[in-house]
Amino acid sequence: WLLTLNEYNDYLMYRKKVEQNPLKKPKWQPKFRPRIDFVNSVEEHHFDPVFYPNQGWYRVMTFPDWASKDVCGFDGAHTMFARFKLDCDLTFSEQMELRSFPLDCQDFTLKLRESNGQKKAILMPEARYISVEKKPSAVEKKPSAFFKLDQTFSVLDEWEFYSTRLEVGDSNAGDSRSGSAYSEVSILFKLARRWLVYVQNVIVYFFFITLLAVLCFALDEEEIGERLNLAVVILLTLVAFQHTVFAKLPNIPYLTFLHKYIITSFVFVCLVIVETAMLTAEVRSETLNDVASTAGGSVTFDVIASWCFGLFWLSYHIFFLLRAGWNRNRQRKKLVKDSVEIADMISDKYPQFLLSWSPLRLLHDTQKKMKDEQNVDTEEVNEKVFAQWKSDQLSKILEINQEQEEKKTKKKAVSMTEFSDNGDILTFASYAFDCESKGNFGNFLKRNIGRCCRRCMCDCACCDATTRARDKSVQQKKDNVEQYVQEFRRQSSAVPEVRNMK
Repeated sequence: WLLTLNEYNDYLMYRKKVEQNPLKKPKWQPKFRPRIDFVNSVEEHHFDPVFYPNQGWYRVMTFPDWASKDVCGFDGAHTMFARFKLDCDLTFSEQMELRSFPLDCQDFTLKLRESNGQKKAILMPEARYISVEKKPSAVEKKPSAFFKLDQTFSVLDEWEFYSTRLEVGDSNAGDSRSGSAYSEVSILFKLARRWLVYVQNVIVYFFFITLLAVLCFALDEEEIGERLNLAVVILLTLVAFQHTVFAKLPNIPYLTFLHKYIITSFVFVCLVIVETAMLTAEVRSETLNDVASTAGGSVTFDVIASWCFGLFWLSYHIFFLLRAGWNRNRQRKKLVKDSVEIADMISDKYPQFLLSWSPLRLLHDTQKKMKDEQNVDTEEVNEKVFAQWKSDQLSKILEINQEQEEKKTKKKAVSMTEFSDNGDILTFASYAFDCESKGNFGNFLKRNIGRCCRRCMCDCACCDATTRARDKSVQQKKDNVEQYVQEFRRQSSAVPEVRNMK
């Protein structure tokens, strides 16, 4: 941050004292110091300042590679900056939306806030440049890296880094109890989960286990005991493997996409066991005997059940395959959205509870006034006072919530910083892709199936009425247009000034 003139003069006097006594440890500090807080930090391992040798805890210096005076309003080569370095080891928390697990994409966020308020300080990237040698005789300047992420020692093997987004702006005034806004910097790590690992380790096993349940119908229906034994063994295998899988899945109060697939597979195997248990001699003798004798074939209850279970197994696997593609496509849209757009996109909302207060004397005065005006019992007066106080508090809370909603402003992702001639910050430019995802899975299928049907489906007899009505509407519109054109030509011929009009 920039030093004031008085702070710089104090620093020069301090340096003279240090030169006179070199063994004395520097202890100078400016009058103003930013208060940096990490908003979503849950555990602080260490949070220590770094000492500069021979300079103390604060380093005063200039930046010759700062942005030009035409851009920022001052000359960085002749402006004194104060630098203060923090060495932090923190653990951050992030609220994840895991309904599409393991096809989800998440934002891992680091939030820095300046707690002095916007009147004293705002956070912004350093407007510095670095020189890059393109040719032996040509040097090009480009903006320096404000943030660097080294993935060499990363332990997030389950995730794939997509990009990193930097958002510099103001916090929402509605999130503060006092309605104040603070300067914030949010670093968003855009990560996509590697879903192929779960397909290879979980989905493939459930796929073949349920397929073996379908193959139970290959046994002769006379061997009910062997078939039931095989189905029960498959169910026990599925339950044992399911316990192993659930131990590795996130413990959340709702079902994820993978949970739904596992539960569906479990229900399918249970239905196969139920069908086998119902396959007794009485059922075989009483079901579809008339159909078998009429058709002259060997159609039995077991044959129809095998076809039904086979179609059900194939249908729910196709459904989950289409649903997985739709979920992954929807989740990848989060990788190009900012924090405000993602907050509007997710379904989990966390409301805030605001509690107001009223002085006790006001309640007593209201109670006394109502008792003097009306000669009623004390209990009835107390009930009316409480009801009136409750309605007043509810109206106040609604007014406060409405005011805070009006104060809420979107964060601005900084890709460019503009300054005025005197150095004031004018705006933080925002760049975000508009990738709004609307609709549910039913609308997704309906839209794509309708698009395919419109391309390849021929006219049929049931569509004749619709076609005739559409042709009639089109013809009526053409007649109206021709009538309008004729009327316009008639008026144009009456006015000589009108020329070459369509």
